[in-house]
Parts: sequence; C-alpha cells; structure tokens
Amino acid sequence: FKIEMELNSIEAIKNAVHSGLGAAFVSVSAISKELELGMLYWAKIQGITIKRTLSILINSKKYHSNATSIFKEEMLEMFSTNFKNTF
Repeated sequence: FKIEMELNSIEAIKNAVHSGLGAAFVSVSAISKELELGMLYWAKIQGITIKRTLSILINSKKYHSNATSIFKEEMLEMFSTNFKNTF
C-alpha cells in the first residue's frame, strides 16, 4: 500500500474519502451511519488481514462503578483469546 496522507480524526478521514481523495482503513462501527445512508461503501480485500491491539485503560486507584466492571468483564471475555486478564 502507498500511504499518501495521514489524518488525526475519523471525521477528517470520512470527509476525505467522501470527497474522493482516496480510500481508508477504519472501523466499520465508525462509519455505520454513512454506510446506512449510502454515503460510503466498504470492500473486503481478499488475502489481507488487518490486526490491531485494543486496550482497556482503567485507573486502578479510582472507584469503578458496577457498569464499568461489567463492561470490562464483557470485553475481556469477548477478546480473551487475544490477551490475558491482568487487572
């Protein structure tokens, strides 16, 4: 791939692609509204797998609500094959 530009926000990337400046790799969840409206389209590239590291950041010295604990546990369970629970 030849990278022509780097942008620092999802909105800037979406605007650039919508304006016809090229294509981009973004999360489908970041463009769900645009996909529904037919403003942007996605294509699967055969033979290419893109991986990225996701992290859960929690301040261990602060109080965590029940919702925060449930969210953390759900995410850890969902992605448990990719990383170990170190919290």
